Amino acid sequence: MSTLLQDGVAIRPADAADRDRLAALPSAIPFIEYPAIIAVAHGQVAAFLQFRRVADGEIEILQLFTAPGFRRRGIARALLRELLDRHAGISVFLEVRESNAPARQLYESAGFSTTGIRKSYYSNPYEDAIVLSLILC
Repeated sequence: MSTLLQDGVAIRPADAADRDRLAALPSAIPFIEYPAIIAVAHGQVAAFLQFRRVADGEIEILQLFTAPGFRRRGIARALLRELLDRHAGISVFLEVRESNAPARQLYESAGFSTTGIRKSYYSNPYEDAIVLSLILC
C-alpha cells in the first residue's frame, strides 16, 4: 500500500527490491537490519525513514533522510506522518544533533518534545544529542 503525494512522489514501505537504491544513499543504515518507509519519485528514492521496535509499544526513529533535490517539499513530514499513522498508540523517540535546527523544528512541529540530552553522542564532530519523544495514545 502506498500514499501518493504531489509531484508524483509515492510513500510506501521499503522492500527487498529497494536494497540497492537505499544502500547508494549517504548515511543509510544497512537496510536489511531495520524496516524503512521510503518516498519514491520518478524511480529514485527521494527520502527514507528507518526505525526499529525497541519494546512493546515503543519505536525508535533511526534516520530520516531527504535527498538534496527533494528537500523543503514536505516529504520528510509525510514520511513521519506515515510512520505515526501506521503505529498509532505507541511511543516514538529519537536522537538528533543539537545543531540540527531544521530536524528539531520538524519533530517539534509534529508534537515531539525534548526529554533528555546525551552528551557527546555524535562524533565527527563530537556533539550532544537531543532526545525527543512522542507518546501516541
